[in-house]
Amino acid sequence: MAFPIPEVRMEQPTGRCLWFSGRAGAGKRTIAARVVTALRADGLAVELLERDSVREGLGLGPAPDGDDLGADDRRLAWLASRFAAHGVIAVVVGRSARREPIEDARLTIRRFAEVFVDTPAELGQERSGELDLAFEAPVHPELRVVTHDRTADASAAQVISFLESGDLAAESSTSAGRAG
Repeated sequence: MAFPIPEVRMEQPTGRCLWFSGRAGAGKRTIAARVVTALRADGLAVELLERDSVREGLGLGPAPDGDDLGADDRRLAWLASRFAAHGVIAVVVGRSARREPIEDARLTIRRFAEVFVDTPAELGQERSGELDLAFEAPVHPELRVVTHDRTADASAAQVISFLESGDLAAESSTSAGRAG
C-alpha cells in the first residue's frame, strides 16, 4: 500500500552574509554584536562568526603570532556560506588586512554585503595597540560606516537601516550562481 506524499513547496532561503571589514580597532566586533542583538530581537535567525570563537569552536586554539589571517577568513567564509544557504543571516567579523579572502567570499555567497567599518589609522592604532600597515581598504563596499564621529549604537543603526532598505535582499546580476 502506497502512502500519499503531500506536495511541499520550499521557499527560497533568505539567508545572507554581512561581512564586517576594517582596520584593527575600527569597532567591527562591537558594531556587529549590536546588529546581531537587534536582528535577534526581531526574531531573525542570526549567527555571529568571528575569528577567535570559530578557532576555539573548531578546536584550533588561539591563533599564534604571524598566523595566516587569510586562512581564518576563508574558514569564516565557508561557514557563512553554509549558514546563508540554510536561511540564516551570517554576521562575519573578518580580520584579514588583504582583499582576497573577502572577494572570494563575495563570489561564493549569493546575498553578500561588505560593511566597511571605516576608522582613521591613528584612531584604530590607539584603540587596538596594533599598527595596521598592510590593511587594504575595499574599493566598493555595499555599506561604509564611519565610526570616528559617532557612537557604536549609531553605527549599528546605520547597518540596520541598510538591511531594512532591502539593499541586501535584491540579488544583483553579479551574484548569479553563488551559493546561499
